[in-house]
Amino acid sequence: MVDFGGGGRVERMLRGDEQEKEIMKSRIGLLKDSVEVV
Repeated sequence: MVDFGGGGRVERMLRGDEQEKEIMKSRIGLLKDSVEVV
């Protein structure tokens, strides 16, 4: 699903859960930021 120039995919396969949590955190953070800006 998420691929940061190829390297991210390998990392995700190694530690999928942890990275997925981080991605969700950053996405939620970005959503909150854009909502606050708008």
